[in-house]
Amino acid sequence: MKRPTPEAVAARAGVSRSTVSRVVNGQTTVTADIRELVMRAVNELGYVPNGAARNLATQRTNSVALVVSESPNRVFSDDPMFSTVIRSAGLELEAVNKQVVLLLAGSPESHARVENYIAGGHVDGVMLVSSHGGGPAETVIMPTELAVRASS
Repeated sequence: MKRPTPEAVAARAGVSRSTVSRVVNGQTTVTADIRELVMRAVNELGYVPNGAARNLATQRTNSVALVVSESPNRVFSDDPMFSTVIRSAGLELEAVNKQVVLLLAGSPESHARVENYIAGGHVDGVMLVSSHGGGPAETVIMPTELAVRASS
């Protein structure tokens, strides 16, 4: 089954594609009756905005990496510190409509993978966690543009 497009929503609601975009993005420049028509069409068609397209347009991913510089065995063991940090980060980010992305950097290979993922712009910010220090995550470098986006 094909995903409904903004054009299909616009046709169903009898409005332009740009009006659909304004409604879906929460802009207040659309009257209440038009907003209702568009939202009815969205619901009827099951339209969900394309996250990848939105990320390209906004230059934001709405996700933050939680980089844990420990081996997976240690992270998922009986140590309650990691589960508390992961749960707390998830709750705080959820409160501001952001997603936590858990990245494990417990080896030099995974450290390089994490650096590439971050540098690729897949997240808006980075939180580094290690209970022992001296791990590979301490050398993860956040690109300047990522640091700027994360602080805004």
